[in-house]
Amino acid sequence: MTIPSSGALAISTIRNELSPVNGSYSLRSLSATACFGTPDAISEFYGYTFGFTVSYAVAGGGGGGGSRGLNNWGGGGGGGTGGIRGGYMTLYKNQSYPVSVGGGGGGSWNASGGYGGYSAFNGQEGYGGGGGSDGGWGGGSGGGAGSGNNFGPGITWGNGYNGGTSDAYQYQGAGGGGGAAGGGYGGGGQIGWGGDGRYLAETGVHVEGGGGGGNVYNNDACGWGDPCCGNAGYNTRYQGSGGGGNCNGNDKAGGSGGGGGGCGNRPNNSQNAGSGGSGIVQVQYPGTSRGTGGNYWGGITYHIYYGGNTLTTNC
Repeated sequence: MTIPSSGALAISTIRNELSPVNGSYSLRSLSATACFGTPDAISEFYGYTFGFTVSYAVAGGGGGGGSRGLNNWGGGGGGGTGGIRGGYMTLYKNQSYPVSVGGGGGGSWNASGGYGGYSAFNGQEGYGGGGGSDGGWGGGSGGGAGSGNNFGPGITWGNGYNGGTSDAYQYQGAGGGGGAAGGGYGGGGQIGWGGDGRYLAETGVHVEGGGGGGNVYNNDACGWGDPCCGNAGYNTRYQGSGGGGNCNGNDKAGGSGGGGGGCGNRPNNSQNAGSGGSGIVQVQYPGTSRGTGGNYWGGITYHIYYGGNTLTTNC
């Protein structure tokens, strides 16, 4: 709330405005927080506002896809997309806000995929997506924001969703990784789509879906992309929601949080499943930059991070 621009002004009114950071009743201390020099004067605070509203998106890194590169037993599960947070918050002037962005989990060969990394900004968290399981005897399950298990759903924790299940029979397609919904079922002659991606209206950020499950044989269709493996994650099911990496071991693009797809079992397959995409932290607000960095476009400043950093706000 802005301090009044005229009339009597008490030190308690100034303190209340700065209290999210500084609860002192010392005029010198409060003036230093507001970047005012000496000599100190209460009149400097007329019309002063300490906080400003920003919109934000925080997404954890996507989990890598699993694969079963030996014995042609079953497709590997798709990796889960990272947990997602979005909305509005208040930042304050002359403050430093650490930024953590999780990397994507590695896609594996003959093993479960790696976990995605954890993202955070100013108390908002995005947990990493779980890696898809390897195929085992049947198709592997897709990862949620937790781990994937053979034949069953990925364990969820934080703000993630289950991966899809698969049948516990030989030569089954795998489950898709969890996204903004649970991953699809794999088995019985089909592969599971990954869970849908999510659009965050506050920032316009699209976080892609979980990884699609891998199929069993070289010539079995997966619907999108390479005939053996799950596809790259997309924003909606109609665009191929889950799919993640492919049998050539291509990684997903960074900044999506989408899970890497599980690699199916083709004869003599020696390639990894796809890796998950990195997470993202995005902060934006109207007007020119009010902190370190930022890109001004169309009347809005964007601070976009694909790795660890610090956002320091101006005085």
